[in-house]
Amino acid sequence: MNNIVIKITYTIKECLVKLQINKKRFLLIVNKNNSLLGVITDGDLRRAFLKGFTINDTIEKVMTTSFEYLTINTSFNKVCELFKSEKIDFLPIVNNDMKLINVVGKKQFHVILLENINFDLTCDFRKFDKHTLEHEIYNRPWGFYKSTILTSHAQSKIITVFPMVKLY
Repeated sequence: MNNIVIKITYTIKECLVKLQINKKRFLLIVNKNNSLLGVITDGDLRRAFLKGFTINDTIEKVMTTSFEYLTINTSFNKVCELFKSEKIDFLPIVNNDMKLINVVGKKQFHVILLENINFDLTCDFRKFDKHTLEHEIYNRPWGFYKSTILTSHAQSKIITVFPMVKLY
């Protein structure tokens, strides 16, 4: 998680560099004990510049301290409800002392659901980063289908057939 975690002492410039490298569009801000203090997104940084902050200002001045997070005991239903929000693209996972232990992205969560993988907030979600959900829609002359579950032993599809299509 080193590529998404920063210390509270970072400057905006250091955050921009880290965002450029990680390509995640967010960073998690921790103190020296690895306790989660806040989050920052590329949008937060754009808004900070519009307010007059400079690249030399510390991230502490612009970070978001009111954010959603999960614990290991968070229910599947709660995770589903949180990811329904279009404002939430990731959820940090912390222990009872707010120490950061994991992070899950909305896309990673969708891959887990698509491939019918057991829900476990301790899993290494990075292994789902290279999976592309865009490949789950398949175009055909008669219409298209979209996979809803794709496992090694089963596949479930939604099939759409265009009206008045000649198949010969």
